[in-house]
Amino acid sequence: MRRLLFVDDEVPILRALERMLRSHRKDWECHFVDDPVRALDLLDDIAPDAVVSDMLMPGLDGAEFLTEAARRRPLMARFILSGEVGAGSLLRMARAAHQCLAKPCRGDVLMDVLRRALVEPSAVKVPALTAGLYGMHALPVAAPLFDQLRRQLSQPPSDVRDTQAVALIEGSAAVATKVLQVATWTRLGIGAPPAHVHDAYFQLGPESVWSLLDADLLRPLPGGETTAFQRDVWRRCEQVTAVAHAIAAAEGFGADDSRQAALVAMWSTAAPLLLDGVCRDDYAALRLEADAAGAALPDRERAYFGLTAAEAFAQMLRLWGLPAPLAGWVARGDDLAALTPDTFALDGLAHAARVVTDTLDGHAAPAASLDYLAQIGRISRLPSWRAAGARALGAVAA
Repeated sequence: MRRLLFVDDEVPILRALERMLRSHRKDWECHFVDDPVRALDLLDDIAPDAVVSDMLMPGLDGAEFLTEAARRRPLMARFILSGEVGAGSLLRMARAAHQCLAKPCRGDVLMDVLRRALVEPSAVKVPALTAGLYGMHALPVAAPLFDQLRRQLSQPPSDVRDTQAVALIEGSAAVATKVLQVATWTRLGIGAPPAHVHDAYFQLGPESVWSLLDADLLRPLPGGETTAFQRDVWRRCEQVTAVAHAIAAAEGFGADDSRQAALVAMWSTAAPLLLDGVCRDDYAALRLEADAAGAALPDRERAYFGLTAAEAFAQMLRLWGLPAPLAGWVARGDDLAALTPDTFALDGLAHAARVVTDTLDGHAAPAASLDYLAQIGRISRLPSWRAAGARALGAVAA
Protein backbone atom coordinates (compact mmCIF):
# COMPACT_ATOMS: atom_id res chain seq x y z
CA MET A 1 0.00 0.00 0.00
CA ARG A 2 1.36 3.42 -0.98
CA ARG A 3 1.64 6.02 1.79
CA LEU A 4 0.77 9.67 1.17
CA LEU A 5 1.39 12.66 3.42
CA PHE A 6 -0.70 15.82 2.98
CA VAL A 7 0.46 19.02 4.66
CA ASP A 8 -1.70 22.16 4.84
CA ASP A 9 -2.15 24.67 7.65
CA GLU A 10 -5.88 24.96 6.87
CA VAL A 11 -7.65 22.11 8.63
CA PRO A 12 -10.87 22.39 6.55
CA ILE A 13 -8.84 21.74 3.40
CA LEU A 14 -7.24 18.66 4.96
CA ARG A 15 -10.67 17.38 6.00
CA ALA A 16 -11.96 17.95 2.46
CA LEU A 17 -9.01 16.01 1.04
CA GLU A 18 -9.65 13.21 3.53
CA ARG A 19 -13.29 12.96 2.44
CA MET A 20 -12.36 13.00 -1.26
CA LEU A 21 -9.77 10.26 -0.86
CA ARG A 22 -11.84 7.97 1.37
CA SER A 23 -12.82 5.77 -1.57
CA HIS A 24 -9.10 5.15 -2.31
CA ARG A 25 -8.15 3.92 1.18
CA LYS A 26 -7.82 0.29 0.05
CA ASP A 27 -4.85 1.29 -2.12
CA TRP A 28 -3.49 4.39 -0.41
CA GLU A 29 -2.66 5.03 3.24
CA CYS A 30 -3.18 8.76 3.67
CA HIS A 31 -1.91 10.95 6.50
CA PHE A 32 -2.96 14.58 7.08
CA VAL A 33 -0.89 17.08 9.08
CA ASP A 34 -1.70 20.78 9.61
CA ASP A 35 1.79 21.91 10.67
CA PRO A 36 4.84 21.60 8.36
CA VAL A 37 7.29 21.50 11.28
CA ARG A 38 5.39 18.63 12.90
CA ALA A 39 5.14 16.93 9.49
CA LEU A 40 8.95 16.89 9.27
CA ASP A 41 9.13 15.18 12.66
CA LEU A 42 6.66 12.53 11.45
CA LEU A 43 8.46 11.74 8.18
CA ASP A 44 10.37 8.74 9.49
CA ASP A 45 7.30 7.31 11.20
CA ILE A 46 5.03 7.70 8.17
CA ALA A 47 7.71 6.92 5.52
CA PRO A 48 5.59 8.38 2.69
CA ASP A 49 5.99 7.49 -0.98
CA ALA A 50 4.81 11.00 -1.81
CA VAL A 51 4.18 14.24 0.04
CA VAL A 52 1.68 16.89 -1.09
CA SER A 53 2.13 20.30 0.49
CA ASP A 54 0.39 23.64 0.41
CA MET A 55 2.63 26.54 -0.61
CA LEU A 56 1.55 29.39 1.67
CA MET A 57 1.97 28.24 5.28
CA PRO A 58 3.29 29.97 8.42
CA GLY A 59 6.64 28.89 9.80
CA LEU A 60 7.74 26.97 6.71
CA ASP A 61 6.24 27.56 3.31
CA GLY A 62 5.78 24.67 0.88
CA ALA A 63 9.12 25.15 -0.87
CA GLU A 64 11.05 25.27 2.42
CA PHE A 65 9.17 22.27 3.80
CA LEU A 66 9.72 20.11 0.70
CA THR A 67 13.39 21.06 0.50
CA GLU A 68 13.97 19.84 4.05
CA ALA A 69 11.70 16.81 3.53
CA ALA A 70 13.75 15.79 0.48
CA ARG A 71 16.97 16.11 2.49
CA ARG A 72 15.58 13.77 5.16
CA ARG A 73 13.80 11.30 2.86
CA PRO A 74 15.03 11.63 -0.73
CA LEU A 75 13.17 8.61 -2.13
CA MET A 76 9.72 10.15 -2.42
CA ALA A 77 7.77 12.24 -4.90
CA ARG A 78 7.14 15.86 -3.91
CA PHE A 79 4.13 17.95 -4.94
CA ILE A 80 2.90 21.44 -4.18
CA LEU A 81 -0.87 22.00 -4.10
CA SER A 82 -1.41 25.69 -4.67
CA GLY A 83 -4.11 28.13 -5.70
CA GLU A 84 -1.68 30.16 -7.79
CA VAL A 85 1.97 30.36 -8.72
CA GLY A 86 3.59 33.75 -8.26
CA ALA A 87 6.57 34.76 -10.35
CA GLY A 88 8.62 35.31 -7.20
CA SER A 89 8.05 31.79 -5.89
CA LEU A 90 8.30 29.93 -9.21
CA LEU A 91 12.01 29.14 -9.05
CA ARG A 92 11.89 28.21 -5.36
CA MET A 93 9.07 25.78 -6.04
CA ALA A 94 10.92 24.34 -9.03
CA ARG A 95 13.91 23.54 -6.82
CA ALA A 96 11.79 21.79 -4.20
CA ALA A 97 8.93 20.00 -6.00
CA HIS A 98 8.53 17.61 -8.90
CA GLN A 99 5.06 18.93 -9.76
CA CYS A 100 2.74 21.75 -8.85
CA LEU A 101 -1.01 21.02 -8.83
CA ALA A 102 -3.93 23.42 -8.83
CA LYS A 103 -5.98 23.93 -5.68
CA PRO A 104 -8.77 22.86 -5.41
CA CYS A 105 -8.01 19.48 -6.99
CA ARG A 106 -10.53 16.67 -7.39
CA GLY A 107 -9.64 13.44 -5.60
CA ASP A 108 -9.73 11.29 -8.73
CA VAL A 109 -7.53 13.77 -10.61
CA LEU A 110 -5.03 13.85 -7.76
CA MET A 111 -4.89 10.05 -7.52
CA ASP A 112 -4.44 9.75 -11.29
CA VAL A 113 -1.48 12.15 -11.17
CA LEU A 114 0.07 10.26 -8.27
CA ARG A 115 -0.34 6.86 -9.94
CA ARG A 116 1.46 8.11 -13.06
CA ALA A 117 4.17 9.98 -11.18
CA LEU A 118 5.29 7.50 -8.54
CA VAL A 119 8.03 5.05 -9.45
CA GLU A 120 6.82 1.45 -9.14
CA PRO A 121 9.38 -0.21 -6.82
CA SER A 122 8.91 -3.67 -8.29
CA ALA A 123 9.68 -2.37 -11.80
CA VAL A 124 13.17 -1.06 -10.97
CA LYS A 125 15.97 -3.54 -10.32
CA VAL A 126 18.73 -1.01 -9.53
CA PRO A 127 18.10 1.25 -6.48
CA ALA A 128 20.35 3.97 -7.93
CA LEU A 129 17.85 4.43 -10.75
CA THR A 130 14.99 5.11 -8.32
CA ALA A 131 17.21 7.50 -6.38
CA GLY A 132 18.19 9.22 -9.61
CA LEU A 133 14.60 9.67 -10.75
CA TYR A 134 13.52 11.26 -7.46
CA GLY A 135 16.73 13.23 -6.98
CA MET A 136 17.27 14.61 -10.48
CA HIS A 137 16.40 18.27 -11.01
CA ALA A 138 17.55 18.52 -14.61
CA LEU A 139 19.51 16.67 -17.27
CA PRO A 140 23.03 17.83 -18.13
CA VAL A 141 23.27 20.62 -20.69
CA ALA A 142 26.23 21.43 -22.91
CA ALA A 143 27.91 24.71 -21.99
CA PRO A 144 28.22 25.95 -25.63
CA LEU A 145 24.47 25.60 -26.24
CA PHE A 146 23.71 27.12 -22.83
CA ASP A 147 25.93 30.13 -23.58
CA GLN A 148 24.50 30.47 -27.07
CA LEU A 149 20.96 30.57 -25.67
CA ARG A 150 21.93 33.20 -23.10
CA ARG A 151 23.44 35.36 -25.83
CA GLN A 152 20.31 34.92 -27.93
CA LEU A 153 17.99 35.96 -25.11
CA SER A 154 20.15 38.99 -24.35
CA GLN A 155 19.35 40.39 -27.81
CA PRO A 156 16.70 43.14 -28.17
CA PRO A 157 13.15 41.75 -28.42
CA SER A 158 12.27 40.58 -31.93
CA ASP A 159 10.61 37.71 -33.75
CA VAL A 160 14.01 36.56 -34.97
CA ARG A 161 15.40 36.44 -31.42
CA ASP A 162 12.45 34.39 -30.18
CA THR A 163 12.43 32.02 -33.17
CA GLN A 164 16.11 31.26 -32.77
CA ALA A 165 15.80 30.90 -28.99
CA VAL A 166 12.96 28.37 -29.40
CA ALA A 167 15.04 26.41 -31.93
CA LEU A 168 17.96 26.22 -29.47
CA ILE A 169 15.70 25.07 -26.62
CA GLU A 170 14.04 22.47 -28.86
CA GLY A 171 17.42 20.85 -29.50
CA SER A 172 18.37 20.51 -25.83
CA ALA A 173 16.59 17.88 -23.74
CA ALA A 174 17.72 19.53 -20.51
CA VAL A 175 16.46 23.03 -21.32
CA ALA A 176 13.32 21.90 -23.16
CA THR A 177 12.19 19.65 -20.31
CA LYS A 178 12.75 22.25 -17.61
CA VAL A 179 11.06 25.03 -19.61
CA LEU A 180 8.04 22.77 -20.23
CA GLN A 181 7.88 21.71 -16.58
CA VAL A 182 7.88 25.25 -15.21
CA ALA A 183 5.57 26.59 -17.93
CA THR A 184 3.06 23.87 -17.00
CA TRP A 185 2.90 25.30 -13.47
CA THR A 186 1.95 28.75 -14.76
CA ARG A 187 -1.19 27.22 -16.33
CA LEU A 188 -2.63 25.98 -13.04
CA GLY A 189 -6.41 25.96 -13.35
CA ILE A 190 -6.49 28.13 -16.47
CA GLY A 191 -6.32 25.70 -19.36
CA ALA A 192 -4.28 22.96 -20.93
CA PRO A 193 -0.53 22.86 -20.24
CA PRO A 194 1.86 23.50 -23.13
CA ALA A 195 2.47 20.51 -25.37
CA HIS A 196 5.69 21.74 -26.99
CA VAL A 197 8.54 24.19 -26.48
CA HIS A 198 7.14 27.00 -28.65
CA ASP A 199 4.04 27.42 -26.47
CA ALA A 200 6.00 26.94 -23.24
CA TYR A 201 8.47 29.66 -24.24
CA PHE A 202 5.77 32.24 -24.91
CA GLN A 203 3.69 31.25 -21.88
CA LEU A 204 6.66 31.81 -19.61
CA GLY A 205 8.02 34.77 -21.54
CA PRO A 206 11.67 35.35 -22.50
CA GLU A 207 12.41 37.05 -19.17
CA SER A 208 11.29 34.01 -17.17
CA VAL A 209 13.25 31.69 -19.46
CA TRP A 210 16.29 33.88 -18.80
CA SER A 211 15.61 33.54 -15.05
CA LEU A 212 15.66 29.75 -15.42
CA LEU A 213 19.06 29.93 -17.10
CA ASP A 214 20.30 32.35 -14.46
CA ALA A 215 19.19 30.08 -11.60
CA ASP A 216 20.87 26.88 -10.45
CA LEU A 217 18.19 24.65 -12.01
CA LEU A 218 20.25 24.12 -15.17
CA ARG A 219 23.98 23.63 -14.72
CA PRO A 220 25.97 23.80 -17.95
CA LEU A 221 28.81 21.31 -18.17
CA PRO A 222 32.11 22.75 -19.43
CA GLY A 223 33.90 20.75 -22.09
CA GLY A 224 36.40 19.31 -19.62
CA GLU A 225 33.61 17.76 -17.54
CA THR A 226 31.74 16.13 -20.42
CA THR A 227 32.14 12.63 -21.81
CA ALA A 228 32.25 11.50 -25.42
CA PHE A 229 28.92 9.74 -24.86
CA GLN A 230 27.23 12.92 -23.62
CA ARG A 231 28.61 14.94 -26.52
CA ASP A 232 27.37 12.36 -29.01
CA VAL A 233 23.87 12.34 -27.50
CA TRP A 234 23.71 16.15 -27.41
CA ARG A 235 24.76 16.32 -31.06
CA ARG A 236 22.15 13.76 -32.07
CA CYS A 237 19.43 15.63 -30.14
CA GLU A 238 20.06 18.76 -32.19
CA GLN A 239 20.20 16.76 -35.41
CA VAL A 240 17.08 14.69 -34.75
CA THR A 241 15.06 17.79 -33.87
CA ALA A 242 16.04 19.49 -37.13
CA VAL A 243 15.35 16.36 -39.18
CA ALA A 244 11.93 15.87 -37.53
CA HIS A 245 10.91 19.39 -38.51
CA ALA A 246 12.15 18.79 -42.06
CA ILE A 247 10.18 15.53 -42.43
CA ALA A 248 7.07 17.12 -40.92
CA ALA A 249 7.28 19.96 -43.45
CA ALA A 250 7.75 17.50 -46.31
CA GLU A 251 4.67 15.53 -45.17
CA GLY A 252 2.50 18.59 -44.69
CA PHE A 253 2.19 18.42 -40.91
CA GLY A 254 0.88 21.49 -39.11
CA ALA A 255 3.18 23.59 -36.94
CA ASP A 256 1.97 22.18 -33.60
CA ASP A 257 2.18 18.56 -34.77
CA SER A 258 5.65 19.19 -36.14
CA ARG A 259 6.79 20.64 -32.82
CA GLN A 260 5.35 17.74 -30.83
CA ALA A 261 6.92 15.14 -33.10
CA ALA A 262 10.30 16.90 -32.87
CA LEU A 263 10.00 16.96 -29.07
CA VAL A 264 9.24 13.22 -28.89
CA ALA A 265 12.10 12.45 -31.28
CA MET A 266 14.52 14.56 -29.25
CA TRP A 267 13.41 13.09 -25.90
CA SER A 268 13.69 9.55 -27.29
CA THR A 269 17.22 10.35 -28.43
CA ALA A 270 18.14 11.94 -25.09
CA ALA A 271 16.76 9.08 -22.96
CA PRO A 272 20.15 7.35 -22.43
CA LEU A 273 21.43 10.49 -20.67
CA LEU A 274 19.31 9.55 -17.66
CA LEU A 275 20.75 6.05 -17.25
CA ASP A 276 24.22 7.42 -17.96
CA GLY A 277 23.74 10.10 -15.34
CA VAL A 278 22.64 7.84 -12.48
CA CYS A 279 24.55 4.61 -13.30
CA ARG A 280 27.40 5.72 -15.56
CA ASP A 281 29.88 2.86 -15.10
CA ASP A 282 27.25 0.12 -15.22
CA TYR A 283 25.55 1.68 -18.23
CA ALA A 284 28.83 2.10 -20.11
CA ALA A 285 29.62 -1.59 -19.54
CA LEU A 286 26.11 -2.54 -20.67
CA ARG A 287 26.51 -0.61 -23.93
CA LEU A 288 29.85 -2.27 -24.62
CA GLU A 289 28.37 -5.72 -23.98
CA ALA A 290 25.45 -5.04 -26.30
CA ASP A 291 27.79 -3.81 -29.05
CA ALA A 292 30.09 -6.82 -28.69
CA ALA A 293 27.19 -9.27 -28.78
CA GLY A 294 25.31 -7.46 -31.53
CA ALA A 295 22.31 -7.41 -29.17
CA ALA A 296 19.55 -4.84 -28.91
CA LEU A 297 20.48 -2.33 -26.20
CA PRO A 298 16.88 -1.82 -24.93
CA ASP A 299 16.66 -5.55 -24.17
CA ARG A 300 19.88 -5.35 -22.15
CA GLU A 301 18.63 -2.18 -20.39
CA ARG A 302 15.39 -3.83 -19.29
CA ALA A 303 17.15 -6.99 -18.14
CA TYR A 304 19.60 -5.03 -15.99
CA PHE A 305 17.65 -1.95 -14.81
CA GLY A 306 14.10 -3.25 -15.10
CA LEU A 307 13.32 -0.36 -17.47
CA THR A 308 14.69 0.67 -20.84
CA ALA A 309 16.25 4.11 -21.15
CA ALA A 310 13.11 5.30 -22.95
CA GLU A 311 10.83 3.93 -20.21
CA ALA A 312 12.94 5.51 -17.46
CA PHE A 313 12.93 8.85 -19.27
CA ALA A 314 9.15 8.67 -19.71
CA GLN A 315 8.80 7.98 -15.98
CA MET A 316 10.79 11.15 -15.29
CA LEU A 317 8.44 13.09 -17.60
CA ARG A 318 5.40 11.74 -15.73
CA LEU A 319 6.98 12.55 -12.37
CA TRP A 320 7.53 16.12 -13.57
CA GLY A 321 3.95 16.38 -14.82
CA LEU A 322 4.67 16.74 -18.52
CA PRO A 323 2.00 15.75 -21.09
CA ALA A 324 0.99 12.10 -20.67
CA PRO A 325 0.58 11.32 -24.40
CA LEU A 326 4.10 12.53 -25.16
CA ALA A 327 5.51 10.53 -22.25
CA GLY A 328 3.69 7.45 -23.59
CA TRP A 329 5.23 7.84 -27.04
CA VAL A 330 8.69 8.23 -25.51
CA ALA A 331 8.16 5.14 -23.31
CA ARG A 332 7.36 3.00 -26.34
CA GLY A 333 10.60 4.15 -27.94
CA ASP A 334 11.42 1.77 -30.76
CA ASP A 335 8.47 -0.54 -30.16
CA LEU A 336 7.29 -0.45 -33.77
CA ALA A 337 4.37 -2.75 -32.96
CA ALA A 338 2.94 0.07 -30.84
CA LEU A 339 3.02 2.59 -33.67
CA THR A 340 -0.15 3.26 -35.63
CA PRO A 341 -0.04 0.74 -38.50
CA ASP A 342 -2.20 2.56 -41.04
CA THR A 343 -1.24 6.22 -40.65
CA PHE A 344 1.91 8.25 -40.35
CA ALA A 345 1.21 9.80 -36.94
CA LEU A 346 3.40 11.88 -34.62
CA ASP A 347 5.08 8.88 -33.02
CA GLY A 348 5.84 7.41 -36.44
CA LEU A 349 7.33 10.70 -37.59
CA ALA A 350 9.49 10.87 -34.47
CA HIS A 351 10.79 7.36 -35.16
CA ALA A 352 11.43 8.19 -38.82
CA ALA A 353 13.42 11.26 -37.80
CA ARG A 354 15.75 9.15 -35.69
CA VAL A 355 16.18 6.58 -38.48
CA VAL A 356 16.91 9.25 -41.10
CA THR A 357 19.40 10.99 -38.80
CA ASP A 358 21.26 7.72 -38.25
CA THR A 359 21.37 6.95 -41.99
CA LEU A 360 22.77 10.42 -42.67
CA ASP A 361 25.43 9.57 -40.09
CA GLY A 362 26.38 6.52 -42.18
CA HIS A 363 24.42 3.84 -40.31
CA ALA A 364 22.14 1.37 -42.07
CA ALA A 365 18.43 1.72 -41.40
CA PRO A 366 17.15 -1.15 -39.19
CA ALA A 367 15.20 -3.77 -41.10
CA ALA A 368 12.26 -3.44 -38.68
CA SER A 369 12.06 0.29 -39.38
CA LEU A 370 12.08 -0.29 -43.14
CA ASP A 371 9.34 -2.90 -42.74
CA TYR A 372 7.26 -0.44 -40.73
CA LEU A 373 7.63 2.28 -43.36
CA ALA A 374 6.71 -0.22 -46.06
CA GLN A 375 3.59 -1.29 -44.15
CA ILE A 376 2.31 2.27 -43.92
CA GLY A 377 3.18 3.04 -47.54
CA ARG A 378 5.96 5.51 -46.75
CA ILE A 379 9.09 3.60 -47.79
CA SER A 380 9.24 5.48 -51.08
CA ARG A 381 9.46 8.74 -49.12
CA LEU A 382 12.74 7.78 -47.47
CA PRO A 383 15.01 9.33 -50.16
CA SER A 384 13.15 12.65 -50.05
CA TRP A 385 13.27 12.62 -46.25
CA ARG A 386 17.00 12.05 -46.40
CA ALA A 387 17.37 14.99 -48.77
CA ALA A 388 15.25 17.25 -46.57
CA GLY A 389 17.12 16.05 -43.49
CA ALA A 390 20.50 16.70 -45.10
CA ARG A 391 19.47 20.28 -45.85
CA ALA A 392 18.26 20.73 -42.27
CA LEU A 393 21.51 19.36 -40.84
CA GLY A 394 23.45 21.67 -43.13
CA ALA A 395 21.56 24.60 -41.62
CA VAL A 396 22.26 23.34 -38.08
CA ALA A 397 25.96 22.99 -38.86
CA ALA A 398 26.05 26.49 -40.33
